[in-house]
Amino acid sequence: MVQEEQVRLLICLVCKTIDEVPDYQGPPEGDVTLQWLIDEKHTDRHSGTEHVGNLVTIDRKAWENNATRLQVLKQIEEAVSGGETGLGAAFYNTRDTFREDAMTCWTKRHNRNPACGDYMSDKMKLEPSDEVKETWKQVGKKRPKNFGHQEYLCRFCPVHSMVETAMRDKRGDYK
Repeated sequence: MVQEEQVRLLICLVCKTIDEVPDYQGPPEGDVTLQWLIDEKHTDRHSGTEHVGNLVTIDRKAWENNATRLQVLKQIEEAVSGGETGLGAAFYNTRDTFREDAMTCWTKRHNRNPACGDYMSDKMKLEPSDEVKETWKQVGKKRPKNFGHQEYLCRFCPVHSMVETAMRDKRGDYK
């Protein structure tokens, strides 16, 4: 039986994008197209950490059919969001909580100082609560070593935007 030609879709949960990637059958270290895409578009320039996402495969004929493509995109959106708009209410509620906490830190704790001494410090790391860790322990789940990149409350603060802008300016991105 002849296998249909495939297309891979890289679904980035950080950028909220879907990139079409040519099929590849071989060892992961030889998949230079996918690695280039991750390096160029789906890696945080500040920390060097790759974004979180999924890679799915679909028959090329199905993907090239407009009606099927729209149906696939709808299914991906529902799978990612739990059937809710965008990434789902829980995601947006969590994000908004982080934004509120960061704004409280910046306005009340640091008096809107753009030279924040706590920026990306250990005490600003977002870690699972003791309750979450206890739940993991009870079900026998261990935090994977490659759990993802370290996240900081600072990413939700206006100071982060100022730091990123200064870094891009220094790199010459605005010229």
